[in-house]
Amino acid sequence: VGLTMLAAVAYRDNPEECGLQPDGLSRDHPDGTTGMITGVSLQHARQTTAFWIFIAAMFMSGMVGTALPFHVVDIHVQAGLDRSGAIAMFLPAAIIAVIVHFTGGWISDRTTLRPHLVVYQLGMIATNVGLVYLDESWGRPLMITGYGIQGGMARLLSSVTWPRYYGRRHLGAIRSYAVAFGVAASALGPTLFGLSADWFGTYHIAAWACIVALVILLPLAPLARESSIGETKE
Repeated sequence: VGLTMLAAVAYRDNPEECGLQPDGLSRDHPDGTTGMITGVSLQHARQTTAFWIFIAAMFMSGMVGTALPFHVVDIHVQAGLDRSGAIAMFLPAAIIAVIVHFTGGWISDRTTLRPHLVVYQLGMIATNVGLVYLDESWGRPLMITGYGIQGGMARLLSSVTWPRYYGRRHLGAIRSYAVAFGVAASALGPTLFGLSADWFGTYHIAAWACIVALVILLPLAPLARESSIGETKE
């Protein structure tokens, strides 16, 4: 109830209601308007290559990001590691995620999001490679680092990508559509990793499948180009 009351008093639908402008938005638009909310519809967004490249990356992140914590104890046990170490991995991963999120956010104001997409996918690859080689001395640090990078970039790209590429006019519809894929991936990831353990006696098969998928997606990142589509008024 307290949070609901706080949201009712403090929440605003957009920065303009507070007399503010989003970061990077010029006060003087070429068409002579100020702070006009622009953008394209979900239908138009779905017709772009960049939309599906980001959706695919976020789908893989949803799978890996939920499968690992869901099975983390058993993954460590299979690698001959202590159960307590399984839970302990999330603290350093969270610290890495915060650093990556802050640094990536600062950089995103000064560059395109394509390098962020590459780092995002490399983090997921590192997570799965670390999982496969968890019994090696370098496996666990690699998995923790990759998981932290993936987590930090996931939060950044899920909030920055859609308004950057497609504007804010239909942001709710576009982001909701993307979130639906993330929810589906979050349900599918633990299931696939669980089936891998049940059928093959190891999580490595599912991890290798994710690695292959991500290696295929990685070269597509340069195709996720920003354009003037986000500035189109509808």
